[in-house]
Amino acid sequence: MTMHRKKEQGLATRQKILEAAEDIFFEKGAALTTLEQIADRANVTRGAIYGHFKNKRMLLEHIIDSAVLPLLDIFRETISRDPIPSFEQLQKAHVQVITDIINSAELKKRLSIAFVKCEYTEEFAYLIEQSIHYHDEVRNIYKVFFSRMEKSGIKLAKNPEIMADALMLYVTGMLTEYFKYPGQTNLEKNINDYFDLFFFPISCPSPE
Repeated sequence: MTMHRKKEQGLATRQKILEAAEDIFFEKGAALTTLEQIADRANVTRGAIYGHFKNKRMLLEHIIDSAVLPLLDIFRETISRDPIPSFEQLQKAHVQVITDIINSAELKKRLSIAFVKCEYTEEFAYLIEQSIHYHDEVRNIYKVFFSRMEKSGIKLAKNPEIMADALMLYVTGMLTEYFKYPGQTNLEKNINDYFDLFFFPISCPSPE
């Protein structure tokens, strides 16, 4: 067997393991999933899993990273297109990312694992650390963006730090509801309306 062929087989095995892991994490949750179950579903040995992933932790981290990191790149790129920051620009970036999630069965499965299929207990303390890392990264993106808006002369309702915290809570809550209660929120239809309510005044103008 040539080295090229061996590498191809290794990549194919790795992909089978990842697909099996995603399916079982999604079905059973992280705590109830074992490497034996993943090996059986992928039709490989546990040794084959260890050849690519040291443990269940590495599998989970890889699955979550593979969903979150590309979305962060898309978000950063979208909010950087216009040199003049605006609420409309920030809304467009959120709508783009969330629409990508809605339209991708793969992303929905991986993010469902992150949002509702991982039990954030002591056993999975590393997932809490990973979640905090992403939370801080997104919050900082928001804070920098709101600071740019303020410096450009746009008046904010609150200071950039409070605005960043509030938006983080809003988006996290929205996605948690979407993944925890599938079908109960028509995110695809109403996404722009939801962000209108955040970025622009909620109350209607009083009739004169």
